[in-house]
Amino acid sequence: MPFETPEDLESFFEIGDGTEAHVTDGQKFGRTFPVIFDEGSEAIAVYDDTSVEASDASFECLTSNLAGVKRGMRVTFPNAEKHEGCFGKTYEVARWKVEGAGTSRVHLKEL
Repeated sequence: MPFETPEDLESFFEIGDGTEAHVTDGQKFGRTFPVIFDEGSEAIAVYDDTSVEASDASFECLTSNLAGVKRGMRVTFPNAEKHEGCFGKTYEVARWKVEGAGTSRVHLKEL
């Protein structure tokens, strides 16, 4: 479903409606914002006929929330519930890229 206005997109990612990510550099930078977490995995080919499953955790969020976020920063999900894959885990920002109009996907490395 495409969003017709920037306000539509912002209302989709409102605080209090779902999972929130807290990103910090452990010093001065810290920000909490709403995300859509994906516990995904990826098949990695080891040989022609053999592959292993690797974690590919990520989240999607408003690109505007990522100002100042850099590779290596720590990510937690303070309001995650026990049934969510990110519950109680700490991640590191591996990379991020623009996904669509106004949104980006942040790929994570579990620590």
